Amino acid sequence: MTDVLNILLAALILGLAVWTIVAREAYAAAIGFIAYGLLLTLVWVQLRGIDVALTEAAIGGGLTGALLIGAAARPRMSAASRIFRTSVKTASRRGGKCARSVVRRSRRTAAPAARCRRA
Repeated sequence: MTDVLNILLAALILGLAVWTIVAREAYAAAIGFIAYGLLLTLVWVQLRGIDVALTEAAIGGGLTGALLIGAAARPRMSAASRIFRTSVKTASRRGGKCARSVVRRSRRTAAPAARCRRA
């Protein structure tokens, strides 16, 4: 009976590891990583390594999982890139030379060119 559970646990861990690597969404991969850490905790309990199992559950499943979920929940676009995109869109509506100067200046300073606002 124990051998069947060990084989099932090993297959589940391997399947979850592959799924975590293949997952396209960061949130799904973070959840898979947490589940992987908790299953590894069961493996350490089976091997009678209770101290290692507690450490794996606390750090591998808990702390690292919380950090990964926090990183997955953060927005991808920074404030500087939002300013750059907004200034390029505004300048492209006005067209001409002003649009090119905004693109050049925004890459360096992350702020739209002042002379284009007056136009």
